[in-house]
Amino acid sequence: MKFVVDNQLPPALARLIQNEFGAEAAHVADIGLRDASDVDLWRYSSATGWILISKDEDFVNMSLHAPTAGLLWVRIGNCRRAFLFDVFRRVWPRIMERLQEEERSSRSDEAGSGGQPYSNRPKVNTSAPAARVTYCFPLTL
Repeated sequence: MKFVVDNQLPPALARLIQNEFGAEAAHVADIGLRDASDVDLWRYSSATGWILISKDEDFVNMSLHAPTAGLLWVRIGNCRRAFLFDVFRRVWPRIMERLQEEERSSRSDEAGSGGQPYSNRPKVNTSAPAARVTYCFPLTL
């Protein structure tokens, strides 16, 4: 799995994900999308299959209307980088476990439906009312 980290989060988060968790990750600044609109970033994530990591609730709304990209919604207020990293270290194993479960489930759904995908992306439990947000883990304390 690959991850793209939005502007509201530090570039060092992408490095943490790469160096400590062994997953491919880039910050929007690293891939020339620092000034991209939310819509353009959503399109990029949709086109590449990279899971977007963001604090921006606008992406939750986009995923409800166009569930074409994965989203890891970070619901932590302003905090120091060390605290943010501690939260990610604590929850990352659970995030990956859940994403892998949903990926396996999605493949089973595709196989059981004559190769027709059940949905564009696996759905993951969320506290959002509609609970249709793809890969949405509301990271809260």
